[in-house]
Amino acid sequence: MIWIIVITLVGFGFIVLDVIALPGSIFALLGVGMILYSVHMNFQQFGWVSAGTHFVLCASLIPVIVLRLLKRFALKGEMSADEGYVGVASHNDVIGCVGLAFSDLRPAGKVRLEVAGKSVDLDCIAESSFIEKGTEVIVTEQRGPSLVVAVHRE
Repeated sequence: MIWIIVITLVGFGFIVLDVIALPGSIFALLGVGMILYSVHMNFQQFGWVSAGTHFVLCASLIPVIVLRLLKRFALKGEMSADEGYVGVASHNDVIGCVGLAFSDLRPAGKVRLEVAGKSVDLDCIAESSFIEKGTEVIVTEQRGPSLVVAVHRE
């Protein structure tokens, strides 16, 4: 009886070692193997009811232990723009600006805009299916990393 408990606890120890210290190593497989071996020993000594209870208990505890350990090591904070984390550059300052299609937009292409006195070429997507090079366009919105433009009608 004592060996069944010892082998089960050592198996759990190997799983914890795999999660904390050496993720992706063979220790998780060793731990699961030891737990299954202890269930087998339990079956040989006490029968299928005891072994089944042992198996269900261990199968329930493994995810609980692993998830609690992962919570402790997982990222907890948010990465906000206020703290300097920016995934996609914001171009809100150019919405409503008028420029020229620098290339054909089918539906994507380059648009040359005047921003703060500087000429800037930006990748844009046309609202319609095609805008010809040299056509005057207006920036209507930003969708993710792309700016959306439409033909400018005065």
